[in-house]
Amino acid sequence: MLASAHLLESNVEQHILIQCVDPFDGLPNVYFHTDLSDQVNKQDDLPVYLKQLAFEIINDIPADAIKMYTDGSKNEKVGTGSGIYIISNSNYMKIQRRNPDGCSVFRSKLIAINESLDYIATVTAGNEIDSN
Repeated sequence: MLASAHLLESNVEQHILIQCVDPFDGLPNVYFHTDLSDQVNKQDDLPVYLKQLAFEIINDIPADAIKMYTDGSKNEKVGTGSGIYIISNSNYMKIQRRNPDGCSVFRSKLIAINESLDYIATVTAGNEIDSN
């Protein structure tokens, strides 16, 4: 019915999302923040308050943890892209990539997460991130 109303494209890739990691079980040297105690709303709360809450969470991350920040974005003129920023001790790695034309923002975000996990998987324990 939806396909006949032209609301669904016939060439959309089908994906099945599964949960690979339970944050409550955890992984060695991986920290998940599952307790975000304050309810916030970007429309109602002041940006300075939201920033303070974010810093409180970030400051609770153990000092020896590898921190990964990812994002995906879309610009009608340029296309879509993914950005990754990884910090380990005093070193950092910044990765930017342009994604294929027609890529959605959601997929760009997933690409960023996947790229950062692939990069971290290549860094073995005891090795530092190579600063660029």
